[in-house]
Amino acid sequence: MRAANKKASPDATMKLVATSVAAGVGISWGTSKLHYQGKYYDVVVDGLTVGSVGVNAITAVGRVYHLGKLEDLDGHYVAAVAGATVGGGPEGLAMKNQHGVEIRMTATTRGVSLTMGAAGVKVELKK
Repeated sequence: MRAANKKASPDATMKLVATSVAAGVGISWGTSKLHYQGKYYDVVVDGLTVGSVGVNAITAVGRVYHLGKLEDLDGHYVAAVAGATVGGGPEGLAMKNQHGVEIRMTATTRGVSLTMGAAGVKVELKK
């Protein structure tokens, strides 16, 4: 990532809240919301896993970049920065989809690390 990219304002923000967590298996996100152009949208996120044990709830936030139109959020996301994980640095987990939309996620729950599943992460607006 270029330094200019890191300081750019996000086009949207995303908040994920999970109340059911199984370490190493996956996360059932109870609530996922996208805030875009003054409105909130429900989002389905599949493929983020948690490496922490003994955590009952997780909250994560994301900054969304290069979101020119709402439907570009939908897609299959892969790692945008090799080896980036939440807790591993200030950027957390950076992922990008086939439309060029980039999401930079960080967990706000102390001691939690988020990682991508082997198949990446699927994100889509809830229909």
